[in-house]
Amino acid sequence: MPISVSGTLRPFFTQDAIASSVTTMPKPQTPLTDLLFPVAKRKQKTSPFVAEGDVEDVVGSVPVIRRGGASFSVDGKSTGIKLIEVQPISLNRFATGKELNDLIALGTTTDVQAYVNEVLEYLRDKTSQATEILVRQSLSGKIEYPMATAGSMVERYTVNYGAIKTLADVTIAADDLAKLQIKLEKLYQAQLSTGASGDIRFLAGDAVYEKIVSIIIAAGSIAPVVWTDYGLILFGKYKIMTMGMTYVLPGTTTAVSVIPTNYIQTVDITNAGQLFYAALDDLDAKLAPLPFYAKPVKIDDPSGYKIISESKPLPAPAISKMRRQQFLPAE
Repeated sequence: MPISVSGTLRPFFTQDAIASSVTTMPKPQTPLTDLLFPVAKRKQKTSPFVAEGDVEDVVGSVPVIRRGGASFSVDGKSTGIKLIEVQPISLNRFATGKELNDLIALGTTTDVQAYVNEVLEYLRDKTSQATEILVRQSLSGKIEYPMATAGSMVERYTVNYGAIKTLADVTIAADDLAKLQIKLEKLYQAQLSTGASGDIRFLAGDAVYEKIVSIIIAAGSIAPVVWTDYGLILFGKYKIMTMGMTYVLPGTTTAVSVIPTNYIQTVDITNAGQLFYAALDDLDAKLAPLPFYAKPVKIDDPSGYKIISESKPLPAPAISKMRRQQFLPAE
């Protein structure tokens, strides 16, 4: 419908309008977050802090979280930290008066609404991507994320959950199916010993997954394998998931593998940990622990609307309930 300039923009930049737009957007792609931390494993905290004990119950040890500087090992005794201050993912996009004026000139509300939705979806997707990176990095037992301070990204937001228990290296270069099964079973039993065994997945790095597939193919029709959308199930028991996922930290160009190429890391996806959301530092959001929040702020110089978003996720993987082993695919 035709619109006039007077009072035109205000309806699109109210808090209710922005919240309504966000709820109608399609869900972003966050595969590892959804696998390890489905909705039932996401917990909102009515505080800007997460209690050390809450994370310890999930992770199996007391984590260290710091802004800047190097992390240090945790023994659960020497540290005096009782509350973890979760750092925000805070982004913004600026809609200039000129851009909005040009849209008004087109003469319909549809164009203005589409522009606002585009800005909101950009912020929401960037927030989801940052959360996914934190989740992917956390599977190593440590988060070390660049933190913007005064225009730089030199400092690090560091969370150290401790080391994943690692079994002795094995070589599968000359293995047939029977030999491979023996080695997979030892890793399977090591995972069972953690007490987490609802739905065990073998998260396999690229090289070891490729070698396992070649062993299965060499075995021919006798191989008891079922191919799945995530990888394969061998002997009706070992759910091996190809983990070619990587992540790139802000300010870098290097892709880091979630699981090192020659490793398998086991995880019970029904008991993989918890994704915490801490309370936001925003009065307009009523200091609520929202997974994503956006608000408009009118700016006079230069004239326009700044849309600011915020989220405070803290993935806490159950590191003590995971096992890792190197499966060397070649001599």
